[in-house]
Amino acid sequence: MRVLCDTCSILMVLRIAPAMFEDPRFGCSMLPHVREEIIRNQRFKTRYPWRTGYVGKLKPLPLTSVRTAEWQKTLQYMHTLVRATRNQKTARLFGLSSFDLELAATVVEHAYDICTAERDLADFLEQEFEIGNVSPLHLVNDWIEAGLVEWNDTCQAVLDDWVSLNERKQPLLQIQRFEKLAKRKYPRQ
Repeated sequence: MRVLCDTCSILMVLRIAPAMFEDPRFGCSMLPHVREEIIRNQRFKTRYPWRTGYVGKLKPLPLTSVRTAEWQKTLQYMHTLVRATRNQKTARLFGLSSFDLELAATVVEHAYDICTAERDLADFLEQEFEIGNVSPLHLVNDWIEAGLVEWNDTCQAVLDDWVSLNERKQPLLQIQRFEKLAKRKYPRQ
């Protein structure tokens, strides 16, 4: 699986798999603006003070490999589509930023899956392109199953932190899968 990760999903799993952007076996990528947001956003500096120790691990895709002529066309299409399309779940227009649209264009044009906590972005990709959202816990489960992550007390503490920080709830199916793979209880929210 090739997954394009957004800011919030990265901040949830980076401490579990610091090599997620360096080792291709993890299958994870990010765009340069996502890296910059993690580094510079004041909210993240306050909420995730540990992130400074991982800055060197944040290796984004080179823009030259992403921003092809076809990608530019897809991005233009995304801008047009999002202005005219309502979210079928909320009946409102999608509230996507220009960065969200860059993520969407990259996912569509370069055949990535998406891991995002942005509900509108996930809904947009699912509704318009039948691209489902991969939860952070799904990534973790895949890594445990592939032997890329050995589950331990430190990793478990990261999950406890997800709950204390009110991170987005994870799918029940992935929670059940985690408990079988890690042989540990998932912290209840």
